[in-house]
Amino acid sequence: MTVLSTGFVAGAGSGAAACAPPAAGFSARVGAGAQDVHLRIAATSDIHACLLGHDYFTDQPTPQFGLARVARQIAAARAGAANMLLLDNGDFLQGTALGDYVAQPRRRSPHPVIAAFNALGYDAGTLGNHEFNFGLGFLTRALAEARHPIVSANIARTLGATPTDDATFVPPFVILTRSVTDGAGQAHSLRIGIIGFTPPQILIWDRQHLEGQLSTRDILAAAQAWVPVMRARGADLGADLVIALSHSGIGPLQAVPGMENASTALAALPGIDAVIAGHSHLTFPSPLHPTGDGIDGVAGCLAGKPAVMPGHSGSHLGVIDLSLRATDKGWQVMAHAAEVWAARDAPALPRPQLRLTEAPVRRAAAPAHKATLAWARRRIGQTAVPLSTYFAHVADSAALRLVAAAQRAYAQTTLAGSAWAGLPVLAAVSPFKVGGRGGPQNYTHIPAGDLALRHAAALYIFPNTIAALCVSGADLALWLEHAAGQFLQVPDGSRDAPLVDPEFPSFNFDHLDGLTYRIDLSQPARFSPAGAQITDATRIRALCHQGQPVDPEARFIVATNSYRANGSGVFAGADPDHLVFRHQRLVRDVLRDHIATRTEHPAPPPQWQFAPQPGTSVTLDSHPDAACHLGLVPHLDLTPLGLTPDGFQRFRLSL
Repeated sequence: MTVLSTGFVAGAGSGAAACAPPAAGFSARVGAGAQDVHLRIAATSDIHACLLGHDYFTDQPTPQFGLARVARQIAAARAGAANMLLLDNGDFLQGTALGDYVAQPRRRSPHPVIAAFNALGYDAGTLGNHEFNFGLGFLTRALAEARHPIVSANIARTLGATPTDDATFVPPFVILTRSVTDGAGQAHSLRIGIIGFTPPQILIWDRQHLEGQLSTRDILAAAQAWVPVMRARGADLGADLVIALSHSGIGPLQAVPGMENASTALAALPGIDAVIAGHSHLTFPSPLHPTGDGIDGVAGCLAGKPAVMPGHSGSHLGVIDLSLRATDKGWQVMAHAAEVWAARDAPALPRPQLRLTEAPVRRAAAPAHKATLAWARRRIGQTAVPLSTYFAHVADSAALRLVAAAQRAYAQTTLAGSAWAGLPVLAAVSPFKVGGRGGPQNYTHIPAGDLALRHAAALYIFPNTIAALCVSGADLALWLEHAAGQFLQVPDGSRDAPLVDPEFPSFNFDHLDGLTYRIDLSQPARFSPAGAQITDATRIRALCHQGQPVDPEARFIVATNSYRANGSGVFAGADPDHLVFRHQRLVRDVLRDHIATRTEHPAPPPQWQFAPQPGTSVTLDSHPDAACHLGLVPHLDLTPLGLTPDGFQRFRLSL
């Protein structure tokens, strides 16, 4: 393999499988002829260190997830194609207790995720935004162990005059030279370009790790510069085919600067033949995927190009089949098909094939898995009340109050004796595991009793560090207005109107612990889910601190996390200009130490509630067992309505 200044040019590697003739089903479906090459692209995305299908938070197996389970689908994909590439689309290092455990300062080598990728014979991959959560030193060491190239075209150590002048953090692209076989058994040499992209917002989300060390470019600007370079490197080096690894969601067709979800606009660019999307944890193609210009969720196309988004945590394998033909204008895509294959539907394999597929992943993960279980099961304290997020998206929660208490205590201790010591201290907390795209099991429920380290991790799943801000009373009101955008408008007299906006991320539904207030659902949201002001409406009513109305000019300390303090979410006052401190101590470690010093007792009356709307009701979804735990929210008038088709328990809430 020869390394060039702008990318890799690679020869055939372990991922270039030649296991079987082209799949007859695909050839018949798309009309591929004997002179055509069937190339299969198999892809994972958002693995999030989920290797063995084990939920370390609940300490239970989850067989519908995990790279080991996906390995069976990878084997099936290889068996059905003479020519296949295996790619990963980023967010592979963080997301489970295993990922957190191996990122601790005592270094372990090799990284189990990278070892699993090596065992499966990946051909190339790109970086996701969560790769940067543990800092550049850790990331660099992990990437050095990979046997496949990792590419990203819009992340740079230093920016040049144009994207092609940048000193990129990893190579912007790779060109893989593969010997492929057509339907008649004739061999051809094919140059396949792989280019990668990461949301430029990483500079905000992980500011504490990246500030002054990395820069980013707009995804579309980087692609427009680099794809022609890939295509025009001369007869011996230029790409015959370009695949974009887009760790980015499926957004609008019309490009805007700095897009986080740029995969549709990216697919529309000339020179790109196929797109692997990710980041937003959805599956595509799917008839349930949100539609829009250029988005065909049935055919699996973005801007007319084949595309997949293979879920998250090893839930799916994305499979794109291309029929390629050599013409006097070069290789042309004559037909294509796209699918996602669920891990839970992976075929049963005979023992010899299991030894070649799932077993290598299990061997790669086994030492770290065993150590993670021992680490996660360590007792750290106890709680006198259940700690649950079953209703944390619609009511006060003892689970969130515990996290808030830990953050507030840390901030008060840190600021003692400082110029900030006399200011009231609040805490901003939000529910992370409340269903949504994570599915009906994506909740935390910890019974009263002993607490282990895994419980602290379940209550705070991200590796954010502790921080504090100084904000005004006026900022607090706007902060809560933004958070209240989680709810749809509910006109007076509505019956069973949907309550929660599915496009609003739960981690932006901040509670400001230490304040009391009501949310008036009869009013429209003031802010969009992205934080842009869209109305002048006011939903937050009776905002008080210690029983007194909040003075817009008063100053408050808000204990929060590095993600919010860096400006993520675009909340009023939540940015580096208002920073009081930002430490390197993880919020989870702050929570662990707090648990060790106290027992969580029954919570006081709710700090926030919905404003009454007589004769009005809404519907909301929760965990399938949530109806057995209505005692967590005795102040809510909830009626179970049964299970939804996707497994959630639906409730009617009378307002």
